[in-house]
Amino acid sequence: FDQRHTGNIALDYRTGNKGLLRLFGVNLLARFGSGLPYTPVKVDTEVLGGSIAYQPIAAFNSANKPWTFNVDLKLDKGIGFGRYNIKAFIWIKNLLDAQNVESVYPATGQADNDGWLGTDPGQSWINNTAFDGSGSYSEEAVNLYNSKLSSPYNWSEPRQIRLGFRIDL
Repeated sequence: FDQRHTGNIALDYRTGNKGLLRLFGVNLLARFGSGLPYTPVKVDTEVLGGSIAYQPIAAFNSANKPWTFNVDLKLDKGIGFGRYNIKAFIWIKNLLDAQNVESVYPATGQADNDGWLGTDPGQSWINNTAFDGSGSYSEEAVNLYNSKLSSPYNWSEPRQIRLGFRIDL
């Protein structure tokens, strides 16, 4: 967890218990950070049963994943009922729907490419794999291979909108 740069910016505005928008609040939280380190390795396929152990080609943790940036927004409105305060809220996580990289293939440093299709064995596999039986280039094989690389765990969560309420005494 050697993240060299990280930051948070929080903006919060509350109207208080007076005026037209009484008990209204807005909260904006922006977070950013440099990418975490990883160790570059020799290209190998993770889809077609490559070796279990990576073979490093550079120093331990000598490369970094991409920077990340995220913004969350929360709006709330309170309503008083005697000694209770009920707050309805809408909370939008990842407001900008940023696609931040969480995990990478260590041979390429990319979240959606392990680099194997660009190697000689990968090109040979493409040229010798066809679903139509003709033995010619198969775009379907490449698409299938790339779909197996597509892991949702390599990316941050997409935008989420949460609605709810809470009761304060």
